[in-house]
Amino acid sequence: LTSEGGSKPYDGTALTKPAVTVEEDGFVEGEVTDIRATGSVTYVSEGEVTNTITYTAGEGFRADNYSIEKNEGKLLITESAEEVVVTVTGHKGTEFYNGAEHSVTGYDVDISNPLYTASDFRFSGTAEATGTNADTYEMGLAAGQFQNTNENFASVEFTVEDGSLTVSPRSVVLT
Repeated sequence: LTSEGGSKPYDGTALTKPAVTVEEDGFVEGEVTDIRATGSVTYVSEGEVTNTITYTAGEGFRADNYSIEKNEGKLLITESAEEVVVTVTGHKGTEFYNGAEHSVTGYDVDISNPLYTASDFRFSGTAEATGTNADTYEMGLAAGQFQNTNENFASVEFTVEDGSLTVSPRSVVLT
């Protein structure tokens, strides 16, 4: 009994090869049914998976009547070579000076590949800009603060537009 092996780049779907080739004399008709390979692999992290061969033994089946050799293939998912672009846009805010500290926090994310999500990267910075006096305060977001953590993708690029807080001067008219 031989099951196929194979590999493919990550695409979010499982790699299966259920066909099994029966060689030599085969089984006596009716003693064995549902011969198939059950191996399945979806993610790079699963590594190489054996395409395990299974079959259903019927009433008249006795293992001693057969010399069964299994040649089970291996299935593997490789990294997707498709480039993923993650665009990070820091939030911006404007406040008028009032003597109190103001702040703007957070960022929005736009990702070029629907299989890649915001949970697939790590952010090591602080997405916050704070200030009291009239001025513009940057968050300091930078591409180097974002790191891909999904091993299914070989090429992930982060582009960043920094966020900011602008505290505008207060208008005062003295008459």
